[in-house]
Amino acid sequence: MKNFLKFIGGSLFSNYGVLDGKNRKFYQSLIVVVLSLIFALIPIFSMQMGVKGSDVLTSQSNASLDVSLNLFSKYLKDDANASFVTTTDGKFEVKGFKEKELTDWQGNHLLTVYAFESSENVEELMKKFTNGYIDEAHPTSVNPKSFMLIGEDVMYIYTFNGTAKNALYENGDIKESAKSTETFVGYARTYKGVDFASFYNEAEGYDYCYNKWVSALNNLYKPYKTSTTLYSLSIYTLLNIVIVVTMSLIVMILTRIRSGQCEKLTFVQSLNCVNYASLCPSLISILLGFLITALAPVAFILCLGIRCVFLGFKASQPMAKVR
Repeated sequence: MKNFLKFIGGSLFSNYGVLDGKNRKFYQSLIVVVLSLIFALIPIFSMQMGVKGSDVLTSQSNASLDVSLNLFSKYLKDDANASFVTTTDGKFEVKGFKEKELTDWQGNHLLTVYAFESSENVEELMKKFTNGYIDEAHPTSVNPKSFMLIGEDVMYIYTFNGTAKNALYENGDIKESAKSTETFVGYARTYKGVDFASFYNEAEGYDYCYNKWVSALNNLYKPYKTSTTLYSLSIYTLLNIVIVVTMSLIVMILTRIRSGQCEKLTFVQSLNCVNYASLCPSLISILLGFLITALAPVAFILCLGIRCVFLGFKASQPMAKVR
């Protein structure tokens, strides 16, 4: 074990040290590459888990969603026939309204809340409000509508700020739909037994309702965040494995192009070397991923690619055969 750890320490920055591992037992390099793949995912995992459902509300580009949700809770509180709750078995339940349009004091549209049935096409509903639907005579508009769609299990929120515009043809058809500023997907199963009318309390003021919605959106978002995080980790793990295998092939090919001057490496030997070489890039990718968030998904690929290019050239040099 001591010799193995010494070898790992020496191979972190030395490509010749990595090449010394070509004939080591494969399970040892497999352990190293598994650790490398896990390390490479840490910044991505942290980035994904750092996303909050309330970002749609707390963002500066929330298109006055904070005001809209406050008005929505007030509407639920004031109208005895209207209710919006999550049941104890984790379902959304809407009563007393099908569609509610919320406006500011000047009558400008803020948010349309629509309770849809399981038989309705959600994508068509999203398209309808994005198109700025007013009525059958005016199915499209330059101005898209921010909307909240509520189903039995899931809730969607899409917001559009004042600068968002649909591009229309002369006949009024949509040429290009506006891009939403914020989106949200929430599930009732992680926020059971809640009455959204209770969020409005005139005595407590605006902040009370705002904080209640922040908490609600964070809880409703948990299932979607978990599923998207697992999906992202799976995709990046698969991609990183493909990169490791590809780099192994490249190293093997480079030693065979110059086979008269260096030792020919088999694919397993090349894979052994790349597995060991992956540890240093994975550690660097953690640092890069946290310092520059945008690099988190590709930091490991870039670092491993650069190292393996130099590793391939080292492996194809005559002195590599001597070692």
